[in-house]
Amino acid sequence: NDGVVTHSEMMAQVQEKFNEFDKNRDGFVELQELPKLMPVPQGMQERMEKRRTKMNERMAERGHEMPEGMEDHMAGRGKHTRIKFVAKLDRDGDERVSLEEFSHKAARHFKRGDVNGDGQVTQAELEEAQQHHMKKRFKEKRRHRG
Repeated sequence: NDGVVTHSEMMAQVQEKFNEFDKNRDGFVELQELPKLMPVPQGMQERMEKRRTKMNERMAERGHEMPEGMEDHMAGRGKHTRIKFVAKLDRDGDERVSLEEFSHKAARHFKRGDVNGDGQVTQAELEEAQQHHMKKRFKEKRRHRG
């Protein structure tokens, strides 16, 4: 709670989450250890709800209603199955996820956020990294538009 996240603090969080899935404690997450429907992170749920609300508002402005079944379809889009989970994280193709594979994305984000390379991410570094990332995405979008 000092406003700084160290690499070890980040990895401890990743390890804790990994342990929730690794039921038999063999160091790997396998398909049968996972729930049929994977939990959707709170942030993703909020973004999807915001998207649904905006879509409903735009359709209402045009005098349209949401087609029957569309709401259910959109609600199901954010649900990741255990098969998708393993397929996305299994980098070596052995049909199970190691801690290294599980932590890959978090480690990449940490490295991107650790602007000065000291093994810690401060709020200022995080904001700087986010600004840099957004600028990069904006440039890529402009390049693709022609």
